[in-house]
Amino acid sequence: MRSLLAPLALVLAFPALPAAAQVRSQADLDCVTRETSPDYRARLAATITSDDEKAFDETAPQFYAAANLCAEQLGLKGKQAEAYFEYAISRISVEHFGKVMRDAAVPVEVIDTFFGFGPGKTNPIIDKIEDGRIEKLIEALMAKGVKAEAFTDAVTAAIGGYAATMGRVYAYQAQVQAYQAQVK
Repeated sequence: MRSLLAPLALVLAFPALPAAAQVRSQADLDCVTRETSPDYRARLAATITSDDEKAFDETAPQFYAAANLCAEQLGLKGKQAEAYFEYAISRISVEHFGKVMRDAAVPVEVIDTFFGFGPGKTNPIIDKIEDGRIEKLIEALMAKGVKAEAFTDAVTAAIGGYAATMGRVYAYQAQVQAYQAQVK
């Protein structure tokens, strides 16, 4: 069981963000997913999660162009656009982590419930998952039928990445929503 725990003890350094107002629509926020293909987003997420700076530098310009276009369409500038950029890159990362888990038959819903992710939930910012909590998460997943062999390094890294990023998606979303309310 110990080998399953190490990849989940992922620590990411993101600033904590305040919760805020409602967005015009989720479709407005997800502009970057409309402006980029699923294959492109998968390549971008792979470069982000691999820490391959050269690959990211080669892949990122299309993301920057799409994010800038979307921020402009949403009326966001400066720090507002930066918050949208963080939302979009976090959203793409979560999409990637979710796909890795679904491909391994690991139900994302269990992770959402376990940590409190989702509309109207606590959506905590998770910087580190303690071993005891990881064990409880693995137990919850196995109780839902996930087999021990599903916990490959890639899947456990995706679970850790998802947990570390999902709360940030909601925090950045709230920040962008607050900015959008100001632009109206």
